[in-house]
Amino acid sequence: MRKYKKRYNIYVAWNYGHEEDVINRESERGWQLISGKSFSHKYEYNHPIK
Repeated sequence: MRKYKKRYNIYVAWNYGHEEDVINRESERGWQLISGKSFSHKYEYNHPIK
């Protein structure tokens, strides 16, 4: 199983709730955010937590 993954998205500044929802969904699937940038997030697989 992969240990890391990158996800690319474009988020607008006034809709940060959407970005937060995406990060929370990934966390529930076991992918924990380790770095976030303007157009990408890097995740590491761990146990699912919210």
